[in-house]
Amino acid sequence: VGTVYDLLMRVPLRYVDRTQLVLLRQLRSGMSQVTFIARVLSATTSWEKRYVRFQLGDDYTRVSAMFFNAMWMGKRFRRGDLLLVQGDVGDFNGALQMTSPLLEPMTESTAPLLAIYPQSQKHEVDTWMLRRAAVDALRRLPVLDDPIPGTLLAKRKLPSRLAALRAVHVPESKKHAE
Repeated sequence: VGTVYDLLMRVPLRYVDRTQLVLLRQLRSGMSQVTFIARVLSATTSWEKRYVRFQLGDDYTRVSAMFFNAMWMGKRFRRGDLLLVQGDVGDFNGALQMTSPLLEPMTESTAPLLAIYPQSQKHEVDTWMLRRAAVDALRRLPVLDDPIPGTLLAKRKLPSRLAALRAVHVPESKKHAE
């Protein structure tokens, strides 16, 4: 990604649908790609074993979120942070656990669908960085030249280039994302 054009043409891999939230007390081992809201209760970093573990939950339900070889995650969240969590739920020694779930601060976006972008550990580029940059670029672009004439857009009921890019990066619904 070297230009704003490169950034905006990088299409998300998938979206997390925040409209399909599961309550913490409904979590069960074996649930796949579940999305819920939880608070960070504690964080443990083991440099020797190369993992970061977050205890997430509320007063009644707890789930452990494990990240292996991602030591930077230990600095990303603090106790009390409210997060959107998405991933597969399993168990370890009888307790609910997730390995490398998506953790998103609830303050960063209120969009119903969150775009998930390709990441590069080698280049230290993560999905949050790309999403913030794309949203910021779209906010700053007042207009964008469209290679398709306006009459053809209207005739075929197509969105403008700028509207299409907004729908891809910050979709209002599943239909917009498609």
